[in-house]
Amino acid sequence: MLANQDEIFQSLVEASADFIGTIDREGRFLYLNPAGRRMLEIPVDEDLTGQSIVPYNDKPTDAIATAAAAILDQGTLSGVSVFVSRSGHRITVSQSFIVHETSTGTRYSTIARDISERLALEQSLRDRADRDPLTGLFNRGAFRRKADEWVQTSRTYLAMLDLDGFKAVNDTHGHHTGDTLLIQVSDMLRATFENHAIVA
Repeated sequence: MLANQDEIFQSLVEASADFIGTIDREGRFLYLNPAGRRMLEIPVDEDLTGQSIVPYNDKPTDAIATAAAAILDQGTLSGVSVFVSRSGHRITVSQSFIVHETSTGTRYSTIARDISERLALEQSLRDRADRDPLTGLFNRGAFRRKADEWVQTSRTYLAMLDLDGFKAVNDTHGHHTGDTLLIQVSDMLRATFENHAIVA
């Protein structure tokens, strides 16, 4: 019965879409499932046993050692990490580590899920909530928040711009032309000031 359970467990790990791996106390690979190999761009037939995890992690070696000590102390560790594939692609993951003892020594096992797309979507939603949909400039709420931050940290000046006769453009040439004018003015302001000012 136990052998059958081991086979089921092994097949689940191999079929998982999440990164699943095990390393030894020196930070050397003992096992990495196919999803983990795809994430790090490691061929399925390459023997990883004994290779260091350092090239695949964006943390310096001493930070990895500190994390390993924390896992030993607590038994588990969870958080957000950044993996680096062989081609240099950075992958943000949600990662959990556990430490466990085996007949051959202390092992660290991890499961990680790529959250890059989710983070990009969250950032996109935040950007959309902060920006005017027509011009792409900060909206009033975002301007107030950012201006408050700037006032706290540096000398701040405020300039306001009014487009004289803008209503006449809309009334005479239509809202599409008015929108085009707003976009052109916004692009000019962004190109001129955005590196050193809040343009809203």
